[in-house]
Amino acid sequence: MVGYRGSNKGNSKFYNHMSASDIKHNLSLEMWNEYFKFTVVRNPFDKMVSAFYHFEKSGNKDKYLNDGCDDISRFRNWVRPGDKVIDCSAYLIDGDIALDYFIRYENLKGDIEQVCKKLGLKYDIKDLPKLKAES
Repeated sequence: MVGYRGSNKGNSKFYNHMSASDIKHNLSLEMWNEYFKFTVVRNPFDKMVSAFYHFEKSGNKDKYLNDGCDDISRFRNWVRPGDKVIDCSAYLIDGDIALDYFIRYENLKGDIEQVCKKLGLKYDIKDLPKLKAES
């Protein structure tokens, strides 16, 4: 497995949120062509809400103490200009899709089952780690 969640292991040349281009650069062409490449994507709205809380609100708490706005108004003002979360480098190389499969977060269980079936791996949903989750 090239990509993984959690802390980077030792001095690995692979890291979280690495672009497809950087991964390809760190593999032989033969390996890149033979690997089954996939990623997990979230729906765009969910991604924007998460980015707002992670990048904007958590880093600007003092700014929002007495502004008189609720979070919905703040979110609308933040997202309106656009270009907030551009992460297509995770799966595009020179504008072309570089992956074989997209696991959609909203269909995580079923899509992971499809990937495991394709790769001939045994899969139990209980083995899926829970990262960035409450309790």
